[in-house]
Amino acid sequence: MISPTISVLMSVYNGELCLTEAIESILNQTFRDFEFLIINDGSTDSSWEIIQRYADKDQRIVPITQANIGLTKSLNKGILTAKGEFVARQDSDDLSLPKRFDKQLPWVKDRGYDLCCSRTWLLERQSATPNLGYWLPKGLVMLRQNPFIHGTYLMRKESINKLGGYNENYRFAQDYELITRWLGAGLRVKYLKECLYQTHQFSNSISQEKRSEQAFYFRQIRKSWFMHVRKSPRLLLI
Repeated sequence: MISPTISVLMSVYNGELCLTEAIESILNQTFRDFEFLIINDGSTDSSWEIIQRYADKDQRIVPITQANIGLTKSLNKGILTAKGEFVARQDSDDLSLPKRFDKQLPWVKDRGYDLCCSRTWLLERQSATPNLGYWLPKGLVMLRQNPFIHGTYLMRKESINKLGGYNENYRFAQDYELITRWLGAGLRVKYLKECLYQTHQFSNSISQEKRSEQAFYFRQIRKSWFMHVRKSPRLLLI
């Protein structure tokens, strides 16, 4: 069997509200040579039924179900399963615009970049993000926050494997942690100005305990990035 060019990776936990739109946004891509790994991470709603229904209709979908292990471990599991040369992320409550892969792929396939990402359009706010953070040096912004939109990533599988995948010590902010290692290792990133993705922002229901845990991870990542730029100040200008 010929391997697909792209493996699209989505992990779902109780995502029934927007899952249909998210899946269709990938199936409607103008670039067609992909497999779509959808991991049901222990959902208790109808997510698995939705996934199965689409898998029955489109052979590019690879449905996986498991007990809940969290996003970080699920992403690493998906990377191990992926057959494509490139790995694309997609969140279960967001949308990819139809030409996303066609516009991203040349940068990682033909132009020497290891990752291509883009800005996103916030559906509830009707605005693009990052705004000012897009125009500033990303390495400088990263001392305070993560300016990269995880759901827009299209990565060389070889590159993420060299880094050992996502750090499973991070239940949250795993994308922030990954991009610090990615840039610290000298891997090249192309950040497109155009919004190729659309993001929902629902009311935040994260418990105070998890907020504290997120804040802890963010502090650790910022310290790590500061150490990177101390050793190589040029990273501030990325």
